[in-house]
Amino acid sequence: MVDTHPVAHSLVLVNGSLAIESYLFEGLLTQKVARSYEARGHVSPVSTRLQLSCTVSEILEALGGAGLSMVAIQEFPFSHYRKFDTMRLDAKGWWVFPAGWPQAPMLLKVKMVK
Repeated sequence: MVDTHPVAHSLVLVNGSLAIESYLFEGLLTQKVARSYEARGHVSPVSTRLQLSCTVSEILEALGGAGLSMVAIQEFPFSHYRKFDTMRLDAKGWWVFPAGWPQAPMLLKVKMVK
């Protein structure tokens, strides 16, 4: 499984600096978005996207509860989408923070077996 890291959902820009708003948050995350990923590149009116908040431990507990065993876990400081305007595409096509910025986990990779 590879997905957006839960910490990435908590990252915000405050006065041009990266900060964590709330990682240990239960409930729905809301975000104003102007793009929809139903159609690549489709620009829609600004709308609110809702996403259920979870932590890495909750993801691992859910997968373990489904009878899967963890083989490996990795975190990556790059993303498959541009979360902030300050992010830049690297040579491999990943969105990264500029040099000198704090690095934060943006993707989570978990390998599980039955």
